[in-house]
Amino acid sequence: MTSPEDISGIANIDELYDASFIKKWIKLIPIEKTILLADYNRKEHFIPVADIVLDCEVGSGGGKKRRNTLIQFVPLISQEAYSRKAEWLYLLVINDRIVKIGGTRTGIKKAKRVFIGDDPLAAQLGMSRTEE
Repeated sequence: MTSPEDISGIANIDELYDASFIKKWIKLIPIEKTILLADYNRKEHFIPVADIVLDCEVGSGGGKKRRNTLIQFVPLISQEAYSRKAEWLYLLVINDRIVKIGGTRTGIKKAKRVFIGDDPLAAQLGMSRTEE
């Protein structure tokens, strides 16, 4: 069965998904369930704060992976702002399409735990801090 067009833009995504040994952590996202970031009428209130990338980082001891996660957050803001407990509204953006609008009261660093291991696709996370 062929799924609706996925936001990945990969022509044979169904075949790749079916053959993947990590498919229990992959969620195919139909393009019609998303909107383009460029079309979002509040986009000027959000700034990029982290890139989400595949976690391929190797530790110093023997070439093993450093963490048991599929993805990692690479902050684009200061570590202090990234680690501070604060309220944030965020957009999860993959391939310039908004796939999730959410919020956290615990800060970005703690909120990322929800996403670790959920989706191996590289993504960019844009967030807007709601408290000054």
